[in-house]
Amino acid sequence: MKHRAPNAESSGPKPKAVGNKPGRPDAQRAEHRTEQRASEPRAPREERPPHAPCVLTPNPVPPITFPEALPVSGRRDEIARAIGANQVVIVSGETGSGKTTQLPKICLALGSQDYPQLNR
Repeated sequence: MKHRAPNAESSGPKPKAVGNKPGRPDAQRAEHRTEQRASEPRAPREERPPHAPCVLTPNPVPPITFPEALPVSGRRDEIARAIGANQVVIVSGETGSGKTTQLPKICLALGSQDYPQLNR
């Protein structure tokens, strides 16, 4: 004897629709709440004291440092000259040599007035 799965049209509870559809009890409750709010007079707002002016202090930019223990930092002058002279520069190095951390700092220093030795 084979067992068959009941087909979709067989008896049983149907899944409930999700959402706020018109005609649903939750939609009717929401309408009722809106009507209640519209019929109630609104209380006057309290006077608030004016806000104190906000004084922003500039956040000092930390100096760019190049750890000499990293091979990329040790060759920053050469890399900076290559970046300044070419549209594309490929830097190859071992994992942990400082490519990801030091190359952006070299580029930042190229555009900075604080590092004229790199701006040749």
